[in-house]
Amino acid sequence: MHEIEDLVHSSIVVLDAGHPDDDDRLRDWFVALYAFQNTYDCSYTMGRVEEILLRRRHTYRFPIAEHPDYARRRSYFDGLTGFTELGEPAGEDWGNPLADGYADPPWLYCEAGTALWRRMADAGHLTGADAIPPRPVRLIEVVLAVATAAEKAGDPELIAHWWGLGPDALVDEVSLDAHDLAATPGVGALRDFVRRSGAAAVALPAGSAPPTPNSTRWRTTARSGGTAWISERRLSERHWRSALPGRTLFWPSRPRGPRWFVSGRRSPPPA
Repeated sequence: MHEIEDLVHSSIVVLDAGHPDDDDRLRDWFVALYAFQNTYDCSYTMGRVEEILLRRRHTYRFPIAEHPDYARRRSYFDGLTGFTELGEPAGEDWGNPLADGYADPPWLYCEAGTALWRRMADAGHLTGADAIPPRPVRLIEVVLAVATAAEKAGDPELIAHWWGLGPDALVDEVSLDAHDLAATPGVGALRDFVRRSGAAAVALPAGSAPPTPNSTRWRTTARSGGTAWISERRLSERHWRSALPGRTLFWPSRPRGPRWFVSGRRSPPPA
């Protein structure tokens, strides 16, 4: 999904530009951003910002001969001629196919917190702060950091794209109760960024415009069995319960723009 790839790429760039070189939080934030990207059908994109990832200690580079399995698999590693993923995705989840590292001769790469990173640390190739696992962070925390940097950089469009993904993408274990969601740490602050930066007014591609805070415009797109299916949400979080008592809100498992489905049923209608 190029939209997600571009969103993460732009976020990496704006975070790097907006923070000093000794800010160790970026390592944790980058890990969280790529974990988010890996939940979608995305390609390998870290090469686009390799210099940033290496400098910020998210990615580590070694001679291929330092791989822990090089001695017993020398013919394999010496035979590599181009970019090669050294791990395979597990099951049907996208997961992180690069958990076992990747090679681009003459270099071997691994990401902080992955299986190969741990093996390299155990072998003594990584020491000190480089051998400390990344700190787990909530995605909404990272998005707030992106919004802060984007606002300073004059980039409301980046904030708009994040806001447009909706709470199911941004909030862990999202509650569909309006009051609970509004009280979730980070949600109110992100909404403030949207209002203050002008992100809600950004003209995004069709189908990806972010929901507008405080507006109450709804559009009924279809009716089935007397139940109204409403899309293009323009209602702020604090109005959800009062406007739709007893209804259930759904967000597609793969966000495709701000499309909210409202019904008394337990499942959304066919796309």
